Amino acid sequence: MARLIVLAAVAAGAALVLVVVLWPSLLAGTPLETLAVAKTRAAVEVPTAAPPAATKEAEAPATAAATTAAAQEPSKAEASPATAEPAKERRIVAVGDLHGDMAQARRTLLMAGIIDKEGNWAAGENIFVQTGDIVDRGPDTIELYTMMMRLAKQAAEHGGEVVQLLGNHEVMNMADDLRYVVPGDFESFGGADKRREAFDKDGWLGRYLRTLRITANINGTVFFHGGANPRWARLGVEGMNAAARAGLAGRTAEEIWGVALFGGDGPLWYRGYATDGEAAACGRLDAALAALGAQRMVVGHTPQAGGRVLRRCAGRFFVIDVGIARVYGGHSAALEIVGARVSALYPGRPPVRLA
Repeated sequence: MARLIVLAAVAAGAALVLVVVLWPSLLAGTPLETLAVAKTRAAVEVPTAAPPAATKEAEAPATAAATTAAAQEPSKAEASPATAEPAKERRIVAVGDLHGDMAQARRTLLMAGIIDKEGNWAAGENIFVQTGDIVDRGPDTIELYTMMMRLAKQAAEHGGEVVQLLGNHEVMNMADDLRYVVPGDFESFGGADKRREAFDKDGWLGRYLRTLRITANINGTVFFHGGANPRWARLGVEGMNAAARAGLAGRTAEEIWGVALFGGDGPLWYRGYATDGEAAACGRLDAALAALGAQRMVVGHTPQAGGRVLRRCAGRFFVIDVGIARVYGGHSAALEIVGARVSALYPGRPPVRLA
């Protein structure tokens, strides 16, 4: 609250002049070790793990990403004190696996307020997180990645942000594991050979995917495709992202599978928090969150029957793979985080409070 201090009162003729001074209130990491890259296998100093065996149709890799309000002194006695407006909390909207279905992706992003009816950025200064697996099982790979690139550019122009993460299917395609590519997707690239070229380390799509992260911590919420168990979480967000970059940079398809980070218990494949008994899973989750300096974890990867977001561990863990692509049922949902409030978004319904 401003204070007025009267310094002097001087009689001047018939007028009394007060000289007043306005006194405004004042408003109120050590980089990780460089990860070396060997020519034919990962030299990242992380635990080794083999890719999981293919046991069901669910994917598995083949054996072969304050205001310090400047205390501004008034230049004139009549100047008003500066009033600090509270910082507006940015809305975070997270969407899970899209799997080659452009129509369903657009429907979901429109429902969540990320795009307008023309497909352009509509979220202003807010943040859109996509947790990986844009590719496979549907024919719209080129359209979907092109949309994500365009939205990232448009978001930046409006002060917003697109955070796109790698999923296991992105890495599978860079490693030439094409078991889940549908014929229409091959055709959209002009054939299988041209598609391989696009995902190669020197291809337009391979170069782009190698710039992406595998995790992000945004205001205390850490996002993954599958989730980091405690031993991977000990690397920290930057450590895991550095390991992913080192594991992909300059590597051929054959070399990628030597990278332990992309193995079965790695952050792209891990399902334990979603499928294990809750008591055991939540204990591991709490250890991982402590290592990551986060309050909650949000992942995709494990499809949820019925198209509803899965909440576990008293609201510290959420699965947002709700089967958006029609091959999984064509459900639409997103997770919205504003401050400490976490809600699920569904078409034609008010937000459902989850935490």
